[in-house]
Amino acid sequence: MLGMAIGYVAKLHNINMGCIMSKARTQKQRRETAISAVLESACALFGELGYQAASLEQIADRAGMTIRPIYHYFGNKEKLFLAVVEQVEQQLHRAMRDIQTGRQGEDLGQYWEVFMRFGRDRHFRQIVLVDAPVVLGRERWADSPVVQQVIAILLPLFPGLLPQTRHLIAQMVIAALTEVAMCLAEPGNEGKERAFEEMSGLIRMRLGSTLSHSVLE
Repeated sequence: MLGMAIGYVAKLHNINMGCIMSKARTQKQRRETAISAVLESACALFGELGYQAASLEQIADRAGMTIRPIYHYFGNKEKLFLAVVEQVEQQLHRAMRDIQTGRQGEDLGQYWEVFMRFGRDRHFRQIVLVDAPVVLGRERWADSPVVQQVIAILLPLFPGLLPQTRHLIAQMVIAALTEVAMCLAEPGNEGKERAFEEMSGLIRMRLGSTLSHSVLE
């Protein structure tokens, strides 16, 4: 009799634990779904309207929820924007990381083309290149994984220079790439597609010759 009672209690315990774990999984899934919906909505509106014009009310409405979950998961508008920026930058970081290792000169040209492909996307430009430096500070962009990745790619092109000089040159190249992306996006820029193709060819050729020269030295 005692054994049956113990078995019954154990069975009830297992059932309760299963219900608790199932409930926890459901809560986690709801949380992940809500966060994903907020980020998707925020990315779209920050990209379309800009940081200042996009409101949390608009973001919540587009995500199909009230504003309360946004405050619960992200705290405020700036923290939500930071999460969006990090998500968008991570997409570029992965795209650059996925470039297959081959002849390094060719790979450098591919890095350029990947960066420019992202730079021509208006959501990326508005979020990462226009608003992020103003809202979050230029120092954060300089220290971001994307910029650090680009610096690591560029530094081998300038052997023999002081580390500080090489780092400064890499930063200048990144600033130039950013400016090019913004210029190509300007409305009424006649022939910008052809200009982009010509510039891509020049960059690829120049990076390859620079690399060959640095290796020979």
